Amino acid sequence: MKALFVFLGLFFGLYIGFYITPLFSFLIALLSLLSIFVAFKKQKLKFFLFSFIVGTLLSFSFYLPLLNKNECIVLICQTRNNYVIGETLFHKFYIYDSINYEVGDIVKIKGKISSFSFAEYESKFSFSSYLISLGARNEFKIDSSSYLFKNPIRFRLIEKAFLSSFSNEEKSLIELILFNKKDYQDELIKKMDSLSLLYLLSNSGLFYSLVLKLNKTIF
Repeated sequence: MKALFVFLGLFFGLYIGFYITPLFSFLIALLSLLSIFVAFKKQKLKFFLFSFIVGTLLSFSFYLPLLNKNECIVLICQTRNNYVIGETLFHKFYIYDSINYEVGDIVKIKGKISSFSFAEYESKFSFSSYLISLGARNEFKIDSSSYLFKNPIRFRLIEKAFLSSFSNEEKSLIELILFNKKDYQDELIKKMDSLSLLYLLSNSGLFYSLVLKLNKTIF
């Protein structure tokens, strides 16, 4: 029984440290809640807490060699105008996108993992903090890539074809209202955010976004 608490503590510690993606978050949360309940009941909480701390520390030690890794297989989980968020089992990456990846694509990428390299200023919107809130803590600069699985439903191509006749400012506004997409690097979106209008306008894209969420669920 002690081994179970040690295992669950390590597992949950790794989860916290690695920011495990939603693929496993529900299962881990369920196991953790169960283990805490049993630990309190059996007075074995110390085994769970100790292994949890060890697991959290291990997650960061395992993360260090990843900085020298130049090849990953990622699942594209979020897309924006010129970048995507890709996830592996334990990590999410910001990936500059010039290839029109789609949510659900599984891609083998080669390049370099690095810290965020965005210029940020005090009192301005922090794009790095925004990415961290999405679970992405590093940037993957791609040298080459190849598809292992390509989502047959290419929403981004449809969107780009539709938006191609509009100016950049018009595109940002249309994407916000129609597609419920917020590019926080765009100046117009920053202004809307400062005026607290993003929530109101983005709700206009609720029904279309439900279709996109269905696509994400399936793929």
